[in-house]
Amino acid sequence: MILEIRCGVEGCENIAAYEVILYDIYFDSGEVFFERDITCPYIRPKHMIENERQALSFEENQGPPIRQPRGTVYYPFTNKNHAQGFTIYRPIEVVKKAITPNVM
Repeated sequence: MILEIRCGVEGCENIAAYEVILYDIYFDSGEVFFERDITCPYIRPKHMIENERQALSFEENQGPPIRQPRGTVYYPFTNKNHAQGFTIYRPIEVVKKAITPNVM
């Protein structure tokens, strides 16, 4: 069985290739925030490239984004809640499992 996961960009019905993760580091506690982005949990390659090309840092508002802990990067498709940190993309592994009769 192949699980088809759709792109989370509004209006897109294509198959996603990446899981979208929000990543940040808390210096005071040493904890790492590494969770799926609920605003766009999966994305296809075309939208991932657009997302990165149009990303902006709050501090700069021009040019390439500054990806740093406790900073904020603004993206057109991901991190719509403007959480601190930045987006990373984890490839979705397509898992094919053979079904064996009478085996549970």
